[in-house]
Parts: sequence; structure tokens; C-alpha cells
Amino acid sequence: IYGPRFEPNSQHARWLHRLRVGPDGSVSVQDALRDSLAARVVPHGVAYGLTARGDSVYLWHTLGARNLLAVWGCGEANARVLYQEDEAAAPAGPMKPVQGGLKMEIGPGSRARGGMAAVAGGVLVGEIVQGEDEETTELSLISSDGRRRSVKVPGSYVIRDGRDGLGVLMSASEPVPRVFLVSERELLALFPPAD
Repeated sequence: IYGPRFEPNSQHARWLHRLRVGPDGSVSVQDALRDSLAARVVPHGVAYGLTARGDSVYLWHTLGARNLLAVWGCGEANARVLYQEDEAAAPAGPMKPVQGGLKMEIGPGSRARGGMAAVAGGVLVGEIVQGEDEETTELSLISSDGRRRSVKVPGSYVIRDGRDGLGVLMSASEPVPRVFLVSERELLALFPPAD
């Protein structure tokens, strides 16, 4: 399970949890990526969530910690970090206090979640970046060996899902709402060759 959970008498949220349900109905929870995802403030940045390919689940996390990509294999006790940025994640946009928490103000430079999908050799993550007059989508390809390559495309696109052999399902709202399937080969061709 991916989502914030607070231990008793702690102000730090934990985010990736292994849930076990016993034959008698008893439930136990174990943190699967404890140190990397500790966060003191919950509404900071943007949390992406999970996507799966084969027998592995990938987590892209930007909430209260450095941006990271982790992988969790079927049957493994803990997830492992494949990629982690050097600096702490900045909020997705200017934040202002509101009753009960923080609210992001949308303006130039603001970033919004653009989805994720597992693709051949890694994970594709999208972020919609607000500009002065228009939006762009920054697509990042993080390979299984931890290298990250990014490309910006004009417009606002959201990654919805990916299926091996079929492609990546995406959506856009301008100039008209639409949903389309992009082949992995064509999508991966957008990225510059790895060094």
C-alpha cells in the first residue's frame, strides 16, 4: 500500500507499506522503504504512486523527500531505491498556508503530476510545467540502472497507463479532450541517447 501512515507518537509519515493478513484475520503492517520516504510535512510537493510491469512494482515519490524511484519485486521483503536526486524536492509551486494545511498557488514554474508508466528498460514519469503563456510536459525516462533522461514537449499530456507490447495510454485536454495510445518505440525515440 502506498500512502501516508503515522506511527503512534510520531510526526513523520511513512509511505510504502507491506500489509499482511493472516489466516485468522489478523493484520500487520511493515514499512518497506522506511528511511528514504520519511517526511515531516505531508502536503509538500507531489506524490506519484505506483505502477507495475511483470513481477515488479515501481514507486515514484516526490513528497517530503528527495525525488526517488524505487522498485519492489514480487516476494521481496523490502523495496530498493533505483534513483534518487541529490537535492530535497522543492514544492510543486508556491505554497501558502490555509486552514488545516498548505495550498499550492498555480503560476509560472508550477509543476503538476503528469502520471507514470513502466516501459521497456525503466519508468516514464510526466510533469506538466506551467509557463508564462502555455504549458509544456516534461517527460523523464529513468532506466533500470538509475540514469535519468528528460525531454520537454509542448502541450499538456498525462500518462495514464502502460502495457507491454501495446504502448502507453495518454490523455490531453487541448485543443480538444482526447485519449490516445502511443507505441513504446515512438515514445522512447523522443529521448536523447544515453551517455
